[in-house]
Amino acid sequence: QTFNSSGQNTALTTVYVLTNDLGIIQAVSNTNSFANVSVGTWFIFGINYDSTKPNSGIVVGGNIFNVTGECIEVGEPYIAKVCDLPTAFITGNATVCSGTSTSLTASGGSSYVWNTGVTTAALTVSPLANTIYTVTVTNASGCTATDSKTVTVNSLPTASITGNTTVCSGTSTSLTASGG
Repeated sequence: QTFNSSGQNTALTTVYVLTNDLGIIQAVSNTNSFANVSVGTWFIFGINYDSTKPNSGIVVGGNIFNVTGECIEVGEPYIAKVCDLPTAFITGNATVCSGTSTSLTASGGSSYVWNTGVTTAALTVSPLANTIYTVTVTNASGCTATDSKTVTVNSLPTASITGNTTVCSGTSTSLTASGG
């Protein structure tokens, strides 16, 4: 993951500090991005300073404190939450006959929201035409992923029977069924 922060005072030199949720500095950068950040909650601080003036005693934490020296400006932290993305997946029959229903089931998270408004993992649908169903899956960390499935609706066949439908008692006839 890469995170950006902005709002630097261009008249001053800026460094960016990435801390974990305990306030421990994990990285310092002269650019406004950090890469290869692991899962967790992170704080990104922009620290502007006059490079021609001495500065000391900078301690960065959940709230910055003990900032001493000359010409130092510390911005409010950007809070970045990094989590593993869930893998959204929909199972179920993707083809139905007109007038019938099918069940779709989402997996990969702890909560689900379908494009129909349903908020359970299972969704029963009876589409009248080919329809795309999309689910947004959210895991326990609050990260989301989506998956979609198209349900194709096949027309019902028109059944018919042909042949001689009038017979005399004791005789036989042949009937032929078609349409299926």
